[in-house]
Amino acid sequence: MSSCTRPSIRPSLGSSTMPEPQVNILPTASGSPQRAVVFGHPISQVAALVMANALPIIGVVFLKWSAVAVIMLYWAENVPFLLFTLLRFLWLPKRHLFEEPRRLLALVGYTISFPVIAIAHGALLMTILSEVVSRDTTDRWVIEAAQSRYLLTFLRACFAEIPWFAWTVACLFVSHGIDFVRNYVQGRQYRTATFEDIRGTAFPRLMAIYLTVPTCGVALSLAGMLLPPVIAPTALIAVVLIVLRMSLDAGWLVITEGPPTETYAGLTADELRRVYEAQDRRARGQTQSERTPQEVLTRPPWQRQSFKVDPSACGADGLITIGELMLSLQNAAVAHAEALKFGRATLDKLDAYWVLANFYLRINRLPRAGETVTLLTWPSGSTKAVATREFQAFDAVNAIEHARRLRRLQSTEGPMDAASIQDVESLLTASSEWMVLGRSHGRAKNLHRLGLQDIPTAGRLVAGPLERLQPPQDARIIDAIRVPHSAIDANNHVNNAQYVRWALQALARVEPNLPPIESLHITYLAEAFENDELTITHAPSPPANGQASSIEHPVSSIEGRILAAHRSTDHTPIFAMRLTYH
Repeated sequence: MSSCTRPSIRPSLGSSTMPEPQVNILPTASGSPQRAVVFGHPISQVAALVMANALPIIGVVFLKWSAVAVIMLYWAENVPFLLFTLLRFLWLPKRHLFEEPRRLLALVGYTISFPVIAIAHGALLMTILSEVVSRDTTDRWVIEAAQSRYLLTFLRACFAEIPWFAWTVACLFVSHGIDFVRNYVQGRQYRTATFEDIRGTAFPRLMAIYLTVPTCGVALSLAGMLLPPVIAPTALIAVVLIVLRMSLDAGWLVITEGPPTETYAGLTADELRRVYEAQDRRARGQTQSERTPQEVLTRPPWQRQSFKVDPSACGADGLITIGELMLSLQNAAVAHAEALKFGRATLDKLDAYWVLANFYLRINRLPRAGETVTLLTWPSGSTKAVATREFQAFDAVNAIEHARRLRRLQSTEGPMDAASIQDVESLLTASSEWMVLGRSHGRAKNLHRLGLQDIPTAGRLVAGPLERLQPPQDARIIDAIRVPHSAIDANNHVNNAQYVRWALQALARVEPNLPPIESLHITYLAEAFENDELTITHAPSPPANGQASSIEHPVSSIEGRILAAHRSTDHTPIFAMRLTYH
């Protein structure tokens, strides 16, 4: 089994039959429902803020609350806010916390420090209110409760003396809980949120609470000392404090305004923006305050790159060899995996690595030496065990046409048939399936625990999972190879493209006059290591063995071939490969 640092994401292991592999890499509005927004925020999030600010108004108007009650309610909001912020951190995919040790340390620090700060904050508030309280006799209990010098005793007095205070605090929990469940869990914000996003959003809100409450307490104390009761009734002071707090929350909404949430391939534009925004920020080492909205654009889940075919990568016919072509596809997958933060650097921290398990290549025309090729690659889905990635290559002319149609389809110029973009002729298409193995035990890891399902994806080029090929029973040996050191890659086993080179070279020696290859399907069954002795076998391609396939192989006058390799010492199958011809 050969390695390459990662593609990504979403197959299943059933199968179906389809005349031609079809691509679906287009934006769709059906992936997630359109959500109402205010200032770019989901309406339920705004409603939670409105509810938090409406409760003290109701208390002042209908329950005859004093400023003391309002201040204590603002302090009590610490608890649900801190609790649900911690839940947001813990709900993140594990890779967000374990990708960098400093994030885990920051989470531990948050868990310990913020409750301590909240308690100290409450004790300070208790002291301020007990020193100089309102002249309203209804607040005399504040002085009596504060004499105990225990915050818990003071809080019990608040629940006992302030009308409907317990129900109001419960409403705060409900409003924050609705926001958490509706937006973060059901709205799938956790799938694209980052550690820095949550911290950057929570900090201004927390500062609003921490700055407003002591300011309210000091203002109440000064009003009680300097102004006569007729001028400074506590209800009036309470209203002023409520207006101040609402102004801070409104400012927070405007400052953190997001883009309109247009849906795109099952994710909102806001979610996609946040994915790439975090990646750009990490790549540039910028803090959140250093970013500007213009620096971050919503980008699709695919990556496009161009390269010129080097003559050294071509055979005697001047066309790129299939082994070199597979290396080019592998390098594109590596680059995109690194950009998505699921590359080698990330997996090394998890003591794991990517391996290619299954690969299907359909060739319309191999590019020539010196020809410019534009390669498109994108993750297309994942299960817990397997991640899928697609490839599509164009020559210079068709690459321009493909990009033009894609831009037009995504623009607002008017409706356009989505199938029209599939009519652009490609040089080749490929579909692949990958796994992540642990270095220490060699077993497959659960990809969803790594957060792979959170990566934006586009459609597959085939209608289902690839068939798992097996070596034929009646094949004949056509070559024997001892694995040289030069064939070993960074994961200390034979690279996937090297198997293809060996198999095609061995086949060319016994059948030199075969026509050009139209499709190649290879299943990697085990790893081979330095000094392993491999035998390569060859047989005509057998008919379907009863297992359904998602690919209808091309009809040719030349019978296909199936090749395989075994380890000589224990007869372990290493790979099986099926070829069809033009």
